[in-house]
Amino acid sequence: MAIEAVYFDGETARDNRVVVSLEASGLQFSGEDVPAQAWNLSGLTAVDPPHMGHALRLSHDGHAGARLSIRNDAFTQQLLIAAPHLKGGFHPKRALRLFLWIGGGLTILAALIYLTLNFAPQRLAVLLPDAWSKRVGEQMEASLVQNAKVCQTPDGEKAIAAMLANLADGSPDMPPLRVRVYDIPIMNAFALPGGFIVLTRGLMREASDPGEVAGVLAHEVGHVAHHHPEAQMIRIAGMQVLISVATGTSGGNNASSLAGLAAILKSTRDAEREADAYAVSMLSSARVDPMALKHFFEKILKEEGESSSSAFSNLGTLFSTHPVTTERIEQIKPLPAGVMLRPALSEEQWKDLKEICG
Repeated sequence: MAIEAVYFDGETARDNRVVVSLEASGLQFSGEDVPAQAWNLSGLTAVDPPHMGHALRLSHDGHAGARLSIRNDAFTQQLLIAAPHLKGGFHPKRALRLFLWIGGGLTILAALIYLTLNFAPQRLAVLLPDAWSKRVGEQMEASLVQNAKVCQTPDGEKAIAAMLANLADGSPDMPPLRVRVYDIPIMNAFALPGGFIVLTRGLMREASDPGEVAGVLAHEVGHVAHHHPEAQMIRIAGMQVLISVATGTSGGNNASSLAGLAAILKSTRDAEREADAYAVSMLSSARVDPMALKHFFEKILKEEGESSSSAFSNLGTLFSTHPVTTERIEQIKPLPAGVMLRPALSEEQWKDLKEICG
């Protein structure tokens, strides 16, 4: 069956009269100014839903912009039998093609998200203004410690200053810091944006000598020096934006929720390794025995799995925010033979630091 139809090439406004026939392979047509063409059935799309008594306008995947207008109900009915997908509804081949396009797009998007959230934050973190980082660090510290009091005694403050001075010996590039001890029972220590470091009463209770606290403190200084808290904050904020885009919701306010703040404390494995390496280098330059840090890690690794029902459990513990592994422990080596070690604090200073929370 051959009928007359109107063909638009999509490049000019001119309509061309053509003769169309329906073959097993698809539609074949040609006209005075239109060379012979063949449109396979699977590539056909109905521009408008087909209605008897109205022209059926067709497009084709392989001919962008082109249109074929058919005004013949009998021919249209035969075409709809041969190509039922033109009626609308579910079409397996088209659905599969759409699924593959969507799947491929999501795969590319996932790869871009992975690369962005894993590599970009660390590079962006060093560009943040210091004043902004300090302001954010202060806000985060206040939210995390909640109503816990700062442990402050004149002699305890002097002991912290002495420990920092000893660690800084041989490490002139140590970043500006503010170290505080809070009356929090769980054992933890963490760094926040802006150079803020928090130690807990639980950490002081578990440490058996000043070298262990010095090792943990040097580790946190490593996080500050590498801008890990800022990078993790950017990473969490990026995830919030992506969730908002994907779901059309606000994605939650991570900047103000304790869950979001606690997530920022969880360092990546690479960040932990970098902080470990920084700590060992700092301790070595200061001639403070790094094996004290190793012994402390071994101690808390034995206690891993114990949970805290404390009101401050949102802070986690050293196990959750800084997961200790045997691999990390094995990387800590003693100083070379012949190096004259010195204590991180004197006995009197250590006693003052242990009693800083009263």
